Amino acid sequence: MAAVFLLTTGTTQFAFWYAGALCGAIAMGTVVFLYGWKMTRGTTLTGVWLWALFSFLSVAGVELALLWNNWTEPTSFNEALRYLAAVTTFCPLMAQLGAKRPQVQVWPLVVISLWVVLCLPAGEFLLLKQGALMEISAARSWFLVVLALVGLCNNLPNRFWPSVLLLVGAQTLLLSPHLPFSADLLDLNHSVHWALFLISGALLLHVLGWPTQRVCSESDRLWFDFRDHYGTLWALRLAQRVNEDQQHGGTILGWSGFRSRPPERDIEVDLNDPSVRQFRSLLARFVSAQWLARRVAESREATPW
Repeated sequence: MAAVFLLTTGTTQFAFWYAGALCGAIAMGTVVFLYGWKMTRGTTLTGVWLWALFSFLSVAGVELALLWNNWTEPTSFNEALRYLAAVTTFCPLMAQLGAKRPQVQVWPLVVISLWVVLCLPAGEFLLLKQGALMEISAARSWFLVVLALVGLCNNLPNRFWPSVLLLVGAQTLLLSPHLPFSADLLDLNHSVHWALFLISGALLLHVLGWPTQRVCSESDRLWFDFRDHYGTLWALRLAQRVNEDQQHGGTILGWSGFRSRPPERDIEVDLNDPSVRQFRSLLARFVSAQWLARRVAESREATPW
């Protein structure tokens, strides 16, 4: 609709291309988001999904609003708006760290608090420094880098690493004017456009389940699903709990799934094994019984990366 409006009002050729590409990226991302909703149903990741959708629509909405009003040139006001939208990309990462019952109920307050802290530079700039381009302090700039690295380290060592790299690339493009190693690789308008396409592409790969899956045991299937969606920190914590409670048993939970002890005992792990029962009991803090039953019933499994 924005592209049609700009075409009928006789704007520049750049606006034709940019509006069309922007609307294409928004449409693609929104469709994939809505389709991906079913992947989070029955889990504590619904909050992560909502924050991710909010972030995507914030970035896209700001760009549409600026383009609609012909404010694509860098000014103090639109740079601050773009920054406010860009820092929302940290909200899903923070929501993922609190995706466990019962704290998941109050964790949104932590996410909102982080967003407010990240938004302070834009608020201060608009109130005190109107008229110049926005810049943030070196400490705040490095804080953005630290947050990005936390999200990268938490999600990279799993099956969906290509999607993670695309999302990190999109985040870097959105925040490039405010990072300590900032370089004008692309015009800011083009950066936002490519960032939206990278986000859409990452979501599409995740929904399509690429890289491909392979068959494994039911217990390992649940572990890989949990590990790949909840991140490294929660996976290591849950594996630690399972192995602590069953430290004298014959089965351990490692990064590649359940394994008999000693390692040379290459036999299939029994679903009634104490370690497996403990693991499924701990999963109740993250997923519903319906989700567990659905995943066990499916024939395709996540790949141990």
